[in-house]
Order: sequence, then structure tokens, then C-alpha cells
Amino acid sequence: MIKTLVGAVVTSAAIIAGGTLTAFAADITVPIDTVITGGVTPGEQVELSVTSSGPFEGSTCRVQAVRSGDGAARAGNDLAVTSGGAVVTLVDVERESAAVTDGSGSLTLGEVVTVELTMGADGSFDGDITLEFTCGGEDAAGPGLPVTGTATNLEALLGAVLVVMGGLMRWMARRPATETPGR
Repeated sequence: MIKTLVGAVVTSAAIIAGGTLTAFAADITVPIDTVITGGVTPGEQVELSVTSSGPFEGSTCRVQAVRSGDGAARAGNDLAVTSGGAVVTLVDVERESAAVTDGSGSLTLGEVVTVELTMGADGSFDGDITLEFTCGGEDAAGPGLPVTGTATNLEALLGAVLVVMGGLMRWMARRPATETPGR
């Protein structure tokens, strides 16, 4: 029983903290891990991701592409991020290893966020990019969350974990001493 409860708490925290929505530097992160090594011609468009915007629907966000440091340079690969009828373009996202590319403007999120690749001249895409959405604040004016809103999400997560852990501790204190742990 204890293992089940602790597993549920850890799994819930992992899903909340590690899923599509995060409570850290960016409000939303979307990993782009599709690898394309041929079969797509330069200029062709390929859908890479469709993700729910969850509780950030209606928020105005800045978009940034962050590339991991181990991919080959692939010039001309552009990403178009579409949501709520608006589009933000991120130009030449694989121009170098560890490239950080800012979007062409802010995006007010609809129900879903779609990411589409426009293939560059070399016809390959490494898929080692994370899109980071920062919502609210001065740089993303509109109905978004305040800049300090991400701390509120983290505080809510930690509060929920503490409540569950407190209940588990009370349950353990009331159980008979003769009960064998783990059964």
C-alpha cells in the first residue's frame, strides 16, 4: 500500500513537472525530436508536432527554439508555430550547434499548438530542438500570465505533494504495529 501511494505521488509529480507543461524557465516546452534524413525536398513543409496548450489557452507567449549542442549545422530549416489562427516563424533553427532562435513575434495560444518544418536546402533535419513558450509579462503583452505565474504553478505542485505526503504519514501513524509493511 505504501509503495502504491508513494508511486502515485512520484508519478503524478513527474507527469506534472515533466509533461508538456512545465513550471520552470518556460511556461510550455515542446520537444521536437523528429529526425528526417531524406525523402523531403527543400521547401517542402512537414508537420512535426500538435500539442495542447492546456491552461495557457488564451495566453500571449513568446516562442524560442533551443537546439541541443550535438547536431550538425543544417542551414535553412525554418519552423512555423501556429495556434489560434496566428503564426510565429523561427528562421534557420539548425544553423549551428546550440543555436537559440527567437520567434518573429508573440503568439496568442488557441486550443492546440502546431509546429511545421519548412525543409532547408540540405533535405535533412536533426530534431534536436525544444520550443520554449514564455507567456505573459511585458514582452508578451495580452491576456497571458504574469511573469511570476510560473512560480505559482510550482508552488501548487509542491503543495499538492505535501498534502498527499501528510495524509500518508497520518495513515502510517494510525496503522497497527503488527501489520507487515509493504503488504
